[in-house]
Amino acid sequence: MYFGQLQAAVLDLVADAPLLRPGIRADVRDHIRAGEVGLAFETLCEFLYEDALPLSRAYYDRLEAMTVELEDVTSLHRLDELVT
Repeated sequence: MYFGQLQAAVLDLVADAPLLRPGIRADVRDHIRAGEVGLAFETLCEFLYEDALPLSRAYYDRLEAMTVELEDVTSLHRLDELVT
């Protein structure tokens, strides 16, 4: 994926995130605007886990696909526990 596509994909994940607090959405968007796509994705994953938000299999699969694109295997750590 190109950089702009990565940004759009992370923003789509944020838009579709289950019950994510508004402040977290803003933090992730700020990271995107600063060109920090990896940090934005890491932040999203951290708060999904910290808030123990239930994740659909389809949403988790999208997160997993992003880890491949970003070469970031650590962000998904333990998120599979939240798949319902």
